[in-house]
Formats: sequence, C-alpha cells, structure tokens
Amino acid sequence: KPLDDGCLVCHAPHGSNFKNNLIKEEVKLCESCHGYSESKFKAAHKNYPVENGKCTGCHTPHTSSNEKLLRESVHAPLAGLQCSSCHKPYNDPKPFETIAPDGELCYTCHAKEKKSFDTAYTHPVTKEGKCLSCHSPHASDFHAVTLRDENSICTKCHADKPDIKVSSLHKPIIDKGCSACHNPHASDNQSYLKLPEKEICLSCHPGVKEELKDAVLHKPFSVLECTGCHDSHGSNNNYMAKYPAAELCYTCHKDKSKDFFKTYIHTPVTKGLCSACHKAHSSKSANLLSGGNDGICMQCHESMTLQIEGETSHKPF
Repeated sequence: KPLDDGCLVCHAPHGSNFKNNLIKEEVKLCESCHGYSESKFKAAHKNYPVENGKCTGCHTPHTSSNEKLLRESVHAPLAGLQCSSCHKPYNDPKPFETIAPDGELCYTCHAKEKKSFDTAYTHPVTKEGKCLSCHSPHASDFHAVTLRDENSICTKCHADKPDIKVSSLHKPIIDKGCSACHNPHASDNQSYLKLPEKEICLSCHPGVKEELKDAVLHKPFSVLECTGCHDSHGSNNNYMAKYPAAELCYTCHKDKSKDFFKTYIHTPVTKGLCSACHKAHSSKSANLLSGGNDGICMQCHESMTLQIEGETSHKPF
C-alpha cells in the first residue's frame, strides 16, 4: 500500500541515516503500519517474535507475485507456516535457534537429495553441510531459494577463475548461468559437470557431432578435447579460443613456425589466418583443407583462372 501513497512514505528524498534512504530503521518503519502486538499479526507469524528479525528477509518491500508480498522463491515450510519444523517453539527463550545444525536440519526433509549427493565428486560446501552458504532458509528472489542469481552465487567464491568478464562469453552462462553445465552440489564427473567432458559440449552442439563423420579429423577433435583450443567459459578471442587466432595453432605446431617464416611468406600465414585454408575440426580433404588442392587456391586467386580462347595453360596450372 505505501507504493500507492508514494515513495516518501518510506524513503527520504535527499538523505537519511538509515540504509536505502529509509526514514526509519527497517523494523520500526514496518511497525508504522503493521502493529506487531496485534493478534492478526501474531497469528500470521505463528506467534514468533519476528519483530526481532528483519522483515525483508521474507517480504519484498515493493511488489511481488506472491501473497503477503513474500519474495518470489519461498521455502516450503515458510509457505506452510511450519516455523517449528526448523525452529524451537515460539515461547522458547531462544525461539529462532534451529532444532538441528545447518545440513543435518535440511536433510531431515531433503533425504532424497542427500542420497543423490553420494557421488565421485561432491562440492565441499555440500559435503560440509553448509546449505545456508548458498540458500536462504526462508525466501529469496532467486531460483531454488538461492541467495544470489545463477552466476554470482558461484562467483562469490570462484571470483578469479573462471573469468566471465570477457568479450566472448559462453552462451549457456548468459542464458542459464553456471548450472547449465555444472551440478552445484555433486556429480560423477570432474568439475561437477552434468555429463562427461567428452559428451557435454556435443549435447548443445549437434552440428559439431556430425563433423566427426568426416574423413579427416583434427587430432584434438577426434578425441573430443574441446578445451584444448576453447575456453569452456569464454575468452576475449573469437569462438572462445584460448589464444588469438595467430597464436592458437602454433601452441601445438611449434615446429611449423620455423618452416613457414622465410623470405617470402604466403599472406594468410603472415596474418596467422590458418582457417583461411584449413578447417579446425574436420574435413573431407587431406590436411584439413577447406577445399580440394585445386579449388582452395582459387578461393582467393580467382582472377588467375580467367582464360582467353585459344590460349594454352601451363600444365601444373
């Protein structure tokens, strides 16, 4: 309702001694309209002294698609007003204390999930039962009652690696976040991948899978070592390559740089444009050429094919 009456019901327009420019400390501000001692208020909160907590832990102060302005993602016990399923009774000297430690308490309901975490690789946070490192026990505005959005929930700990502040970011990270490829809790695959490393890329790139049928395969591609050339999260190079195009191929073909750089050098070689003639994954032609030995040169040197009637051509040409 305060929104109907205007922002200044709660906020100071110029400055305030309280967070978010509130005109009062949060709990006191809410009390201006919601009498904490009223029987209706107490019943709605199962008689727990919520005025000693923080209202915005469960409610959004502006708008919500849920009743009572509850945040978008609500923990089931809270939605069912089953406070005592996690907390001591409301009349206990310490009513907000939980009846069991963090992970132990969560698994009393999430036993099925606990069993699924018994895998080859378990996230340390999961293994230690620190559920509240990532999840709110009450409500949040993020999926699965997490404390942050899909990416920042991970980067709060994994701040430096991987680097996702890059120009060419992997699309699944943009669309779905880290959990598009990783299981945040546990997995039978390294790095908590949802599928084995040699399968997970092809699950989104079926067209690339078809290239495996070609006659000639690039060795790293033939064994599906995608991360040999690509950064799976993203990079500042085209196609999420680990290195700029002029350097990438030479990371494996070091000997070729000495063979190629002579007095006269083919222009694509000078510019490091290996892909002007070669395909990165596979080809129907030898040496991964993007065309046959005859046709590939003419892609750039087409003018040399102009023929004058009656003129003879050099046999090699």
